[in-house]
Amino acid sequence: MLDDMRKYVRLGLEALSSQGPEDVADAVRSRARGMAEQLSTLAAGFLEWSAEARASLLQELKDLVTRQVEEMGVATKKDLDGLTARLERLESRLQTGATTSGGAARARTTGRARTTGRARTTGRAKTTGRAKTTARAKATGRGRSRVSRGPG
Repeated sequence: MLDDMRKYVRLGLEALSSQGPEDVADAVRSRARGMAEQLSTLAAGFLEWSAEARASLLQELKDLVTRQVEEMGVATKKDLDGLTARLERLESRLQTGATTSGGAARARTTGRARTTGRARTTGRAKTTGRAKTTARAKATGRGRSRVSRGPG
């Protein structure tokens, strides 16, 4: 097989030798330059695409993590910083009230937290066992027993 390859190369060189050795070298050199430019362009395009894909993937991951954290209800750094600042303000107010206007008794009355009406509720009231049973009976259409309903 190696001999066959050598034979094909010799035949190709003999066909080109009619042009002259300098012409053959120039033709090979110009084709090599053209291929090098094409490969360089291809590599640059691949690098650009790779950088864009990496940035897109990172953004998608950040968005996914943010959504998951929000769904789980985990406090963010921003939330914690806000609470820390509020706590520091309240503590400084408490200390200022205690030292300037009447001591600890005054501080106790002014340092109380005010309700903002933003208390979180689950929206479900606790029910007793009887209420659950009654609700279940109404849902299934069974109601009270005949004895407790009276004459009927």
